[in-house]
Amino acid sequence: MDASARAAIYCRISKDPDGRRLGVERQQEDCEALCERRGWVVAGVYIDNDVSAASGKRRPEYQRMLTDIEAGKLDAVVVWALDRLHRRPVELEHFLDLADRRSTMLASVGGDVDLSTYSGRLHARIMGAVARAESDAKSDRNKRAALQAAQQGRWHGGRRCYGYTADGAEIVPEEAVEIRRLAKAIVSGESLHALAKDLRARGVPTSTGGEWRYQTLRDLLRRPRLAGLSGYRGQVVGRGNWPAILDEDTHRAIRALLDDPTRRKMTSNKVKWLLSHLAECGVCRRPLTTSGTANGRMIYRCETHIARSAEQLDAFVTELVIARLS
Repeated sequence: MDASARAAIYCRISKDPDGRRLGVERQQEDCEALCERRGWVVAGVYIDNDVSAASGKRRPEYQRMLTDIEAGKLDAVVVWALDRLHRRPVELEHFLDLADRRSTMLASVGGDVDLSTYSGRLHARIMGAVARAESDAKSDRNKRAALQAAQQGRWHGGRRCYGYTADGAEIVPEEAVEIRRLAKAIVSGESLHALAKDLRARGVPTSTGGEWRYQTLRDLLRRPRLAGLSGYRGQVVGRGNWPAILDEDTHRAIRALLDDPTRRKMTSNKVKWLLSHLAECGVCRRPLTTSGTANGRMIYRCETHIARSAEQLDAFVTELVIARLS
């Protein structure tokens, strides 16, 4: 099987912000050369470009490769280095189990690992633990650097914030207009769902070109950056060295509204039934509430005495009010 194995080449690089794919192309070239030296047939190339293996997020091409191994389409996996394949021990254990069941070989440009032996599996686990430790150390360094930048009021990178340029230093005027309109609407009682729906209807894109959703809009409006404040993990740690789009009072008001645990989660706060909790029962004086009937119609009712068609009663009262105001 080793002489004519059907090999999968797996390439991965964590960050490729420019999308040039130079890193994964170098990996692929070296892996193809290794397959040629061994006489292996390249049955598939699986590339996860700009995808981290430490975050736990789904890697589409890695998952596709596992599916092909399970289906018996592959005999070997070739990588540039073992940490290109895994940086999380839990994923490594799953791969080892699959490789054992399907008799899959593992080869790397830096040196092979014989998964059929105890020492080979031990080596793979040690290398996996080392890779995870390196990822954890890098994460700690990045977090500390980001905190320091935030405390000093500097932009510490990341995805472009809606309303600001990519470097975080200048305001994008047309986006700032939308933010101020949204802030005013939220403070006035409008719902996030309704505002997101309006943005989608008008074709206003997010900073990444996507569509606005409830959570996306909520995350944006809670950001201290909009008020010229420097934040880290949701907490204000200083003043930023960038211009503000909203004043601090508005920012605090929005945060108070959106963070209120008693705030109703609803798609709209517009009135649907005119007299709900306003009209009273003519017998017991209790407020009327709405409820559905078996045929899907809405009615006003008190707990004991009356039930009235909500649609008809709303229409009747509306006509009376219009006549009085006229």
